[in-house]
Amino acid sequence: MSLKITTVTPPVELAEGPHWDESTQALYFVDIWKSTIHRYVPESDQYTCTKIHLPGQEEKPVSLIIPVKNEKNKFVISYGADIALITWDGENDPSDYQILATAEQDGKNSTRFNDGKCSPSGVLFAGSMAVDQEKITDNLGNFYSFKNLNSKLLLKNIGISNGLAWSDDEKLFYYIDSLTYKVEGFDHDSDKAEISNRRTVFDLKQNNIEAFPDGMTIDADGNLWVACYEGSRVLKINPKTGTLLDTISLPTPNITSVAFGGKNLDELYVTSARYETFARNIKEDDTAAGCVFKIIGTGSKGIAGASIDISNISTH
Repeated sequence: MSLKITTVTPPVELAEGPHWDESTQALYFVDIWKSTIHRYVPESDQYTCTKIHLPGQEEKPVSLIIPVKNEKNKFVISYGADIALITWDGENDPSDYQILATAEQDGKNSTRFNDGKCSPSGVLFAGSMAVDQEKITDNLGNFYSFKNLNSKLLLKNIGISNGLAWSDDEKLFYYIDSLTYKVEGFDHDSDKAEISNRRTVFDLKQNNIEAFPDGMTIDADGNLWVACYEGSRVLKINPKTGTLLDTISLPTPNITSVAFGGKNLDELYVTSARYETFARNIKEDDTAAGCVFKIIGTGSKGIAGASIDISNISTH
């Protein structure tokens, strides 16, 4: 690969959840602990952001932002343990907040949503994790799908719910719990929004990769691209053979997620963090930490990110 890597946004604390919206030709992402949502438009090089603060609630982390299908300026976000609907024109303050669903709480330990995406048919899948950093390894998180006005619990005892990806035909689903150091595969039933037949498709430790797998995307050839937190890299993996096909090195250690974008879906956008949940290796002169990178020349094209079919989200 003959790569060109550039930074396209200013640094933030914990950039995550990149989503390329084809209708607006814009990249959306979040800064989790700052409770902000962000938009970057490559054609105009315009970057904007705004803070989320739901009326009557204390400030909570925001970990995902996904456009609503056929609804201009409508987005679904996570807000702590809630999934919410907002209106945002990409520039002014958001409005019209509506809570759509809430992650289950056990009464003793607080959890929040982390990574989430839509299946190709527009169904939201999202997972939770402990809010208390000291309890993350207690595996308090769950993983859900949201279809036919109901949330469905798919997996329990999750440490850090992260990367999600589907094959183009929706028959296969890939998932990352970062604390397992694995990318896992499932069979996916798109009619029921259920997953089954859990198996490991790539084990970072067995491949001598010292990093936490984080966010993930899939390309048009069915290969997975995995961000490596504390790893300064993105991995390209063939999930059918469990083979590491390529590695892209980045100039900062905490790589959080990836998404293909651009007019031809051949630009790889990579988010990163300055936030040191685990890492103690952010250097003061690391000006790249927390930036979004654009990578040209991977030789791969992505699959368009799915927007949410609002009718498939649980409402209260």
